[in-house]
Amino acid sequence: METRSEKIVVLGFDGADYFLMKQLMEAGALPNFSRLAAKGVFAPLRSTIPHHSGPAWTTFATGAHPGTTGIFSFFLPPESYSQKPAFSTDIKVPSFWDIASLAGVRCGVLGVPLTHPPQPVNGIMVSGYPARDESEAYPENAHKKIYDETPAEAPMTKTVFDAAEWIRFLYMKDIRRARLIPRLMKEFDLQILTAVFEMTDQVQHYYWHDFDLQHPNHDPDTPHEIQEFIPRTYMTADALTGRIMDEVGEDANYFIVSDHGFGPMDKVYNILFAFQNIGLLKVKDPTALNEALSKGSNDMNDLLDIEHSFVYFTHMGLTFATGINLNLAGREPRGIVPPGDGEKLLTNIKTLLEAEIDPETGAHVFTQVSHKEEIYSGPCLDNAPDLLALSNYKIVTTPTCNAKFNSIKVPAFGESRNHLNWTGTHRVNGVFIAAGPSIGKCNNEIKPSIADVAPTILKIAGIKKPDYMDGSIIHILKNSVINYPAVYVAPGKYVEDADSCHPAPPLTEEDKQNAIDRLRGMGYI
Repeated sequence: METRSEKIVVLGFDGADYFLMKQLMEAGALPNFSRLAAKGVFAPLRSTIPHHSGPAWTTFATGAHPGTTGIFSFFLPPESYSQKPAFSTDIKVPSFWDIASLAGVRCGVLGVPLTHPPQPVNGIMVSGYPARDESEAYPENAHKKIYDETPAEAPMTKTVFDAAEWIRFLYMKDIRRARLIPRLMKEFDLQILTAVFEMTDQVQHYYWHDFDLQHPNHDPDTPHEIQEFIPRTYMTADALTGRIMDEVGEDANYFIVSDHGFGPMDKVYNILFAFQNIGLLKVKDPTALNEALSKGSNDMNDLLDIEHSFVYFTHMGLTFATGINLNLAGREPRGIVPPGDGEKLLTNIKTLLEAEIDPETGAHVFTQVSHKEEIYSGPCLDNAPDLLALSNYKIVTTPTCNAKFNSIKVPAFGESRNHLNWTGTHRVNGVFIAAGPSIGKCNNEIKPSIADVAPTILKIAGIKKPDYMDGSIIHILKNSVINYPAVYVAPGKYVEDADSCHPAPPLTEEDKQNAIDRLRGMGYI
């Protein structure tokens, strides 16, 4: 029994928002996305909880939710209260390109988050963040075969970061990546090509207030080209897609996806201060805490007097989600909460957070506070935070700002911006567009989740969905695809012949520090 041979091109635009894309399509600004939607399907794509790039892109790749993949953010669950960045080797189940590679399908993977270090694939892989640059590739030194020059490193250090420089870098990298895709598909004989582009996400984090006339930080005197920066970025994404379609051809199946949507934020709520005020935790040194907060430190747990703290945090970045863990005796190394009191304490914290009000607006800070069992299931459930607090979207929560309530402060036009100046953040509805010879014109409303993309891609390739995948095949395929006798592939990682396989070297401390620096520059820490 053989797999199917139709080409599949999957283009991921990080943070592309369904409602904004729909608005721009209706205005005629995105002709290539509109062309695909008219031939196939256009729908919102429900992200993971939290709507965070780390777990969301991992769920996209594996078809499995965080309780199965073990990835709940860009950081691993706290180990001895300290968090370390996650890498590809920490993902507990294979990706769809692993499964397709095992079936003999040629795959290319470019820039997908959490593919560093690069893993063997039946084709080519160029790692996405937190890789330092595009030289992190499989096979070893593959970037020398595909790039005319050495890829530039991301423009960031531990202490200096400028949003405008960063986004210019992303634009150039994304444009170059798009131009490479048709050539790579030919030269490496790829059947499935998956690429992720970052510019759509970052421009919305830093420039949402310039675009959004209703945002409290909007300045109508800002130059028009800056106010139009977000729509023009979507138009650039559309133009890149059109170029790829023209060169690869209409006989391929195209998927346009994003990991989450986007919307405004204008206030930050510091849950660390709130818990400190009621005695749930204690800091070692208030001076050191204030210094760390002013820099946007990534790990507040290091600053806690843990022997006198009932809770600590799972870091999820400057987003609307906060992971809260009990400092449980017998589970944590220096736990102080008696196991018999754990559930009662969690319930009391949940009640406290649900009652928290923004004193300026009267709005509830949190829209959902849930025990992990209410959100997740699977073999990695124990690694999830005990309690997950999801805030009112306009108020992001974090243990890393320097007051209980902070209004976002935006520098004047022309001044540098960093992640403490974000005015946009994630929403649940990303983008799903699909069209091609295997995909029917869908007139019915569909409600796909990001976990559904991987099994749908495998089905088009003639491969049976593995049992570990939580997602379902989206009801958009033609009968000839649905009725094709799919090949079963035992789940595993692709490995070449032992004589030619060069596995990625072990991660070094420098690799880990590079990951932290990259995530800091992106605003996740």
